[in-house]
Amino acid sequence: MAIDNKQDFLILKTPLPSKSFKYKDVDDLFGNAVVELHFRRRNYKRFASYTRFMLATTSVKFLNSIPAKAAFHFVPPTKGNAAYNADAYQLKTVYDLIWQDWRNINLRDFQIQGYIPVRTDPEMNYFWLFFRDVLSKLGGYDKVRYTNRGSY
Repeated sequence: MAIDNKQDFLILKTPLPSKSFKYKDVDDLFGNAVVELHFRRRNYKRFASYTRFMLATTSVKFLNSIPAKAAFHFVPPTKGNAAYNADAYQLKTVYDLIWQDWRNINLRDFQIQGYIPVRTDPEMNYFWLFFRDVLSKLGGYDKVRYTNRGSY
C-alpha cells in the first residue's frame, strides 16, 4: 500500500472492513471490537493536530490472545485506580493499538470511523488479515501521520 497523500493515508477508508455488529453503548463497542476513532485532544500537543485518530479496544479476549500480546506488546494495567474520577471528566480508558499503550479518550467529543468485531475466533482472524495487509506495513513516521491527520 503506497501512502503518498492524506487521502491515500486513510488506512481504514473502507471504513474499517467491518461486518454487521450492533452494540448497546461505548463500553460494549470497545469491549467487543477494534475501533477506529477520531477525537479532540484534551491537551494540545505542540506541533501536532488538535485532533487525533486511534485504533483502540478494551476487548479482554482479543488483547490477551497470543498474537495480540506479540504484535501490540500488550500487558494488563499494573496500576490501581486512577487518581481522578474518569466518569467526572467523561473519559474512557482504552488500549491504543498504534502506540501500544493505555490512553484516555474524551467521550464528549469523538467520532467512530469504523470497527472490526473481535468477539469470536473467525472475527479475530479477519482482523489479523487486516493487520497483515495494512497495519504491519506502517513505519514510525506513518504512525505519526495517521494519528495526527486531519481535523473535524
